[in-house]
Amino acid sequence: MASRTVASRLHGEKVAFGVICLLVLENRGPAELNEAIDFCIDLGLPTTLSDLGLKDVSAEDLARVGDLAMLPSNVIHSVPLNLTSQLVADCIWTASALAEQRKSGR
Repeated sequence: MASRTVASRLHGEKVAFGVICLLVLENRGPAELNEAIDFCIDLGLPTTLSDLGLKDVSAEDLARVGDLAMLPSNVIHSVPLNLTSQLVADCIWTASALAEQRKSGR
């Protein structure tokens, strides 16, 4: 993918990565996760933080994303799990790492 900042990404591109993160958050099985990752890769959608222009994102940055995600007005509260901001941040990191592994194995 061409290097662009996350701000310049289309909404659907961010959603594609968000779906992968949600699958990780919901602890979905490898087959379902890989299917989603492969689908996004095949369509040229971002599957990693690097694809979104966030190659050097820090743990502190992801912690802030987790904090923002947990604001009462956000849709994440429709997920039927006990969520924390740290869990959200960890799932973003994990989703990116799993997608990176998947891409390198193709």
